[in-house]
Amino acid sequence: MKPKKTKPQQDLLINETDGPWKDVLEHFFQPFLEFCFSEWAKQIDWKKGYKTLKADLPAREGTQICDMIFEVTLLNGKKSLLLLHLEIQGQKQKDFASRMMSYNASIYKKKKRQVISTAILIDDDPSWRPDCFEQRHPFTGKLYHQFFFDTVKLLDYRGKEEELKKEKNIFALVFLAQLAVMESRKNQDLRKERKTALARELFTRGLKKDTISKLYKFIDWLIKLDPEHMKTFEKEIVK
Repeated sequence: MKPKKTKPQQDLLINETDGPWKDVLEHFFQPFLEFCFSEWAKQIDWKKGYKTLKADLPAREGTQICDMIFEVTLLNGKKSLLLLHLEIQGQKQKDFASRMMSYNASIYKKKKRQVISTAILIDDDPSWRPDCFEQRHPFTGKLYHQFFFDTVKLLDYRGKEEELKKEKNIFALVFLAQLAVMESRKNQDLRKERKTALARELFTRGLKKDTISKLYKFIDWLIKLDPEHMKTFEKEIVK
């Protein structure tokens, strides 16, 4: 039996998103939490740092992009595991919530630790907002199992690009980069324009050299340009 092929557009999105997001989340996990889940971040003892653990979760070709597990120490001294699941697709997926539940249970079984599950949704369907898996009794209809998880919907930031540019938290630049990919699609002129603007932001914020390097790598990796537009982009960056 021949393996199923993913749709070309879907393949493009996966290739553009997988590596960059893994890299940027690992390097900027604290800014991510402070930007998206500020109340959680306040309860973490950042002086003790955090660990990135291997997920070892079953993959689904064409939909699952990356899963990362972070171990943090809370201010009360307890350690906690946070699962970040990055999902990208253009339409509603029925089994998404059940997979989130399954991944959570799988990690709990392996680590014997409580796991908080969070999904970063990078799709273009404004109505698709999964946050719970439910099961009902087949005979009585009564609810007997619920699993809740948190989500970050990138689409909620569309139209707020100017606010993101003014945001002091550097993770806003990560969201701006992904929004640029969603907006430009195959429009190389628009892509180059957005990429140039983001690169300019990096060099005018007074960031540390190492931070600029890591964020530039993310932007360059995520927002791909054809050879012609890349050459023009590089000339503008030199200027």
